[in-house]
Amino acid sequence: MLSHFYNLSVSTAKLVLPLGGLFNPKIKAFVTGRKALWKQLQQLNPKQKTIWIHAASLGEYEQGLPVLESLKQQFPDRQFVVSFFSPSGYELRHNHGVADLCVYLPWDTPKDINRFLEILKPEMACIVKYEFWPNLLDGLTSKNIPTYLVSGRFYEKQFLFQKRGAFIHKSLKAFKHFFVQDDNSKELLVSIGFKNVTITGDTRFDRLSEPPAPLNFMEAFAKDRFCVVAGSIWPKDFELIKDAIQESDKKTCWVLAPHKLQPGFIKHMTTAIKGKVQRYTNLEKEKLPETRVLILDTIGLLNACYASAQMAYVGGGMGTSGLHNVLEPAAAGIPIVIGKNYQKFDEAKEMIRLGGVYSCETEKSFKETFSRLTADKLQAEKIGKNNLDFVNAQKGATQKIIGFLK
Repeated sequence: MLSHFYNLSVSTAKLVLPLGGLFNPKIKAFVTGRKALWKQLQQLNPKQKTIWIHAASLGEYEQGLPVLESLKQQFPDRQFVVSFFSPSGYELRHNHGVADLCVYLPWDTPKDINRFLEILKPEMACIVKYEFWPNLLDGLTSKNIPTYLVSGRFYEKQFLFQKRGAFIHKSLKAFKHFFVQDDNSKELLVSIGFKNVTITGDTRFDRLSEPPAPLNFMEAFAKDRFCVVAGSIWPKDFELIKDAIQESDKKTCWVLAPHKLQPGFIKHMTTAIKGKVQRYTNLEKEKLPETRVLILDTIGLLNACYASAQMAYVGGGMGTSGLHNVLEPAAAGIPIVIGKNYQKFDEAKEMIRLGGVYSCETEKSFKETFSRLTADKLQAEKIGKNNLDFVNAQKGATQKIIGFLK
């Protein structure tokens, strides 16, 4: 009964969602991208074997990237296809150049899935973290395509472990093997009858093996100053750190990287801060040494900025959108400060326990933490090393997975 209701819901969404695209750019991209899928698949070489990796969005793509790169080394004669569910992942990474072809995942109807798999004919399929579309999994099973879950992560409150998710358990038999991040994920899978599970850890850490080189403009900007990079911040994050920025001395400089490039928010930050403020898109390089705050109003440079920093603030924790990436600044070996909402992020909780990450709830607590870190640079370096040691200790998941897939 639930499977029939599910198919009806997907078919209805396929008919109705294009109307939403008239008013919402993301929905429009979601719909038009799936229409373009069939023409894009014509680019594949039908005589060449294909390995397919699916990632829901950008975060999952970054998680699967070490596996994709390793598989390309192991199987240089294959063609590699990456699919995305969401526009945010596809739009940012479809020209990344690692895969031979990037496409949207088709609608999860039996007809579309069958057509997709008939064209793709993957020799192997890897699904990153969790994307459990029943018709897709059933199609992979019916066509005997070896399918693997990479960096799987499960929670007790997930629908899979509720009564309403039981109808998908049969579809999960599509997975030849589950590579999961932790003990809890394995135990949950075992509880619903799956024993083909291996704990490999999180492949995200393997993306951090070679931190990017410092950027020239960042070296000129930071120079001999204490540089704080506030990455992926929202308005509530800015309110938390604003007073500390205003009260910091000339020996300190700040990089502010908004999570979303919203003109109103960028303008607000520019006008709210006293002193010399520059935007990256209008950069005057000769004035960088006297610039107090640099607003990174572009994408793709944040990770490299951490290489020139002595401290990081990672946004998302002051609201409900979710804490953003703390692993990139951790790999740079610097202290990290976050907001108050981090309880769902195990890596943040562990680094707090290890003493490399600090959580602040108020403007006052942030100023106090900032003052402590700037007062003793040697102590700040020791704190940062805690984060780097944590990252290095977690590496190796990709190697374990590839060793199994060889």
